[in-house]
Amino acid sequence: MAEIPVKEFEPHYDKRARHESIWAKCVIGFVFLATLAFTVWLWSRQVSPPVNIHELQGELITNLSTNAPSTSKKARYKPGSLPQRLVQFQYRVENQGLSNAYSADLKLDNLPPGFVIYTNDVSLPTSLTPDARGYVSLGWDYLSGFPFSLDADLADGRRNPVLAGEKVRAQIPESIRRLDRKLVRIRGFLVPVRMDEELTVEFLVMRDQTLCCYGKVPRVNEWVHVQVNGRGVKPIMDIPIVVEGILRVGDRWENGYFAGIYYLHATSATFERKE
Repeated sequence: MAEIPVKEFEPHYDKRARHESIWAKCVIGFVFLATLAFTVWLWSRQVSPPVNIHELQGELITNLSTNAPSTSKKARYKPGSLPQRLVQFQYRVENQGLSNAYSADLKLDNLPPGFVIYTNDVSLPTSLTPDARGYVSLGWDYLSGFPFSLDADLADGRRNPVLAGEKVRAQIPESIRRLDRKLVRIRGFLVPVRMDEELTVEFLVMRDQTLCCYGKVPRVNEWVHVQVNGRGVKPIMDIPIVVEGILRVGDRWENGYFAGIYYLHATSATFERKE
């Protein structure tokens, strides 16, 4: 019987698998070296080199304030509305000695022809008897004819909202509280609060011009916060304006801060020059 020759076994190599194995080893090596480098860098940052104290400029800060204002947008201070700022100013005048005086010696030489500055109020005569349209006329002698003082509880109602509201309502006379939700007519001077293009849709009506002309801030019961229905009115501040609408009387708050006692939903607003 003839002997069958046996072919010597030759191992078969898969070139693709071999290349993948080489790449895997390279990746593992790279990751190891990167991890080692990062560990050395992190360790070097934790170990501070010795510092020569004589080379430092100024003094070392050893006590950092934890109440330092943040520079993030969420923590930035947002000014309050004009009514809220008027209340805060009156509080500082009454409790912190801030001056609210003004000089009546205003130079009138360069005023435009026909320009008049009213240092006294331009009130309508008070008449609590409704007219044919159901409106009553309110003068500033009636609206502001009672004392109204502010303390810390009113300046920041967030401390005790219930107590703050009670303190406000306790200072408003019953005769004034009865005007709530009544149709009223008031004359004064406009100070814009919110604009819509070239018209003001929210403004204050004040008893005189001492705020805009002299910088004297009125008391809480010497202005009315007005919101106009419709497109609004021109922001004219040197001519008396007559507003009509529904008056709200009571404590008003903005984000926990006291913001006045009078609010008017105006149905009409017209300017008139006082003779």
